[in-house]
Amino acid sequence: RVVVLGTGWAGSRLMKDLDTTGYDVVCVSPRNHMVFTPLLASTCVGTLEFRSVAEPLARIQPAVSRSPGSYFLLARCTAVDPDAHTIDCETVTEGEKDTLKPWKFKVSYDKLVFGCGAEASTFGIRGVTEHATFLREVHDAQEIRRKLLLNLMLSDVPGISEGEKRRLLHCVVVGGGPTGVEFSGELSDFIIRDVKERYSHVKDYVHVTLIEGK
Repeated sequence: RVVVLGTGWAGSRLMKDLDTTGYDVVCVSPRNHMVFTPLLASTCVGTLEFRSVAEPLARIQPAVSRSPGSYFLLARCTAVDPDAHTIDCETVTEGEKDTLKPWKFKVSYDKLVFGCGAEASTFGIRGVTEHATFLREVHDAQEIRRKLLLNLMLSDVPGISEGEKRRLLHCVVVGGGPTGVEFSGELSDFIIRDVKERYSHVKDYVHVTLIEGK
């Protein structure tokens, strides 16, 4: 039995190429899909649909939904016991109240593969963790899109001052790496093509600032 932690690039690629006639494969991950991250920025402004950048794990490796000894488990690994060849897991419910409470269980393995990835780095910039939205997952892109459209509509409400409109429509992107630059470009295209046509009353208040420490 091969147990894979994570459904990112490494874990998904490994499971796709795994010969399931010789191995049972068990995947433990808090998400049941792989995200094609280079195109994630495009979903924030509607250039692409969210389903276009998320590939279900059952399509990448059909064995997890068909083979008797292979599974996908919506959970996080919390500890590893290399002597007993087991991992401790806890189910992921993301704050849902009417579903299963966090459930702890163990999974045994013959081979264990770590493909969990890493957390986004803030480089010590104060306030980013508390106030910014990261762009790593589909739900991050959905939240950015929701807030962007909400602020565009709120700025059109009668009585809103010019200063408040500028505040609502000032988009600050922290980080000049591939994600930040790509998102800034998509946002600029969205403003030029869509905002000027659909939100013409507030188009002149939209402003994008890209902050890079170097």
